[in-house]
Amino acid sequence: MTIYDTYAECKKNHPEKDVLTTGKKWDGNSRWVGKFLPNDGSRIIDEESWIFCNPADYLTSLEEFFDDGYKFVDGDVYINEDGFVDIVGDEYDIDYVNTRTEVDFTCFVLSAKALEESKTEKTNRQYKDVMKEIKVTEKFEYVEFKCKSFFELSEPFNLQELYFDANGDKDKKSKVLTELHLSQLFFRGAEIYRRIEIETPEQKKDK
Repeated sequence: MTIYDTYAECKKNHPEKDVLTTGKKWDGNSRWVGKFLPNDGSRIIDEESWIFCNPADYLTSLEEFFDDGYKFVDGDVYINEDGFVDIVGDEYDIDYVNTRTEVDFTCFVLSAKALEESKTEKTNRQYKDVMKEIKVTEKFEYVEFKCKSFFELSEPFNLQELYFDANGDKDKKSKVLTELHLSQLFFRGAEIYRRIEIETPEQKKDK
């Protein structure tokens, strides 16, 4: 028997069946909690076992879908007002399905390209926001690491904190990647730096 992580996945694979999930007082194997399976008539239905799922608890209604400005395209899948699963472009054409009705609040989206694209755009936007925040809050300076013994460089080297002037340019720093390179820099008297994070105004505010 196949169990599913989402209501939508279960319903799409078993469109003719009701979907079950674990009850609030579930006393079975914990690995089943929050999972979904089609009702084959063999399950006990109560709060300590399995309960019927309400699609409204897991899916976007057509009313919400259209209110947000989305439209269906061929291949999208939804649950109609009678509880049956329909594929856009199969029985009804796009114009018909995208026409608003008084029963849209009783119908639910199982999968729609518009929602997937929106989710991807949101994820990309969140990633850009995070990277922008990192650029704002993370500042570094390079401080020359002066030492008398090569062995004093071991700890900062293992922490990947050592840098040198790239191509002799003091405005460009490159990380020291190998111990052999580090020894060559040290014994020829090249300047070796440690990268230190500078506390920014944003970080000071958070304290």
